Amino acid sequence: MTWPILFLATPALFLASPWLFLVALLVDLATGVRRLRAVRVLGMVLTYLALELTGMVVGALLWVLTGFGLGLRTASSQRIHYQVQRWWARRLFAAFERWFGVKLELDNSADAFGDETRLIAAARHTSYFDALVPVVILSQHSARAPRHVLAEELRWDPCLDLYGGRLPNHFVNRANTNRANEAAAIRRLASANDDNLIIFPEGGFPTPRRSRRAFEKLRETSPERVERLPLGTLLPPRPTGILAMLDGAPDADILFVGHRGFERFASFGAIGRNVPFDSPVDVKVWRVSADEIPGTDEDKLAFIDSWWAKIDRWVGETPNP
Repeated sequence: MTWPILFLATPALFLASPWLFLVALLVDLATGVRRLRAVRVLGMVLTYLALELTGMVVGALLWVLTGFGLGLRTASSQRIHYQVQRWWARRLFAAFERWFGVKLELDNSADAFGDETRLIAAARHTSYFDALVPVVILSQHSARAPRHVLAEELRWDPCLDLYGGRLPNHFVNRANTNRANEAAAIRRLASANDDNLIIFPEGGFPTPRRSRRAFEKLRETSPERVERLPLGTLLPPRPTGILAMLDGAPDADILFVGHRGFERFASFGAIGRNVPFDSPVDVKVWRVSADEIPGTDEDKLAFIDSWWAKIDRWVGETPNP
């Protein structure tokens, strides 16, 4: 459904863009909104559509060049697809910086990187855009390709659907009650190669309702986790995916990724109210060596919970001015 809409709507919107920008400017002037919020949002939307269309056209060309799809799984095809995916992610984040004034401030990258050991990035997830944070960080500091565990709903994005399907990633169907099958798929993903891995253990954006429901469930199933997860902001990590990933990649270090500032991206209304963003997004990473990770699933989960509580405390601190 989304592919034909993209190919039909994007050229039409670009042809109409001079008039659309004029209308956006008039809206900003009429509402007394300073700093051109409507203009900035329109510019971001058009840039996003242009990147999506470019990615799809390149994907179609790659399909032809790989023998009409017969060679999509070859090593050279996979490398090229990853390079396109990395370019798309970097350009999209650069558009956030340009149109929305987003600026990442990475606190301690020098301490967390320096060798090519395989990494599992376990990242906080609080908005539409922070999924790009671990991709951007890893692409700057590691030559290994990232493999993702993503929500099935992201397949509505044409480029994520296309490249996510052609590259070894896993899309989680959150409506699937068979956790064993999902865990097995993630374990296979982690053990099939030596690439970096990215997962968002919370499984969704934190909201008061989700937090309440998550802790109500934990009180019934794992009351000991409630005691060791005094979270004020983050959701408790879901164990199935992260434990399967650790099981499939026992040689990998863990890179915990925390950030504060993306809360302003939690909804489209919040984005419109906050653009442009005056204060930076603080990002901090903590790296834990594979030999420091406990052996049993129970101990691993307690280990992950302790780090999640640490990230939650850091998020709640007042950033440096």
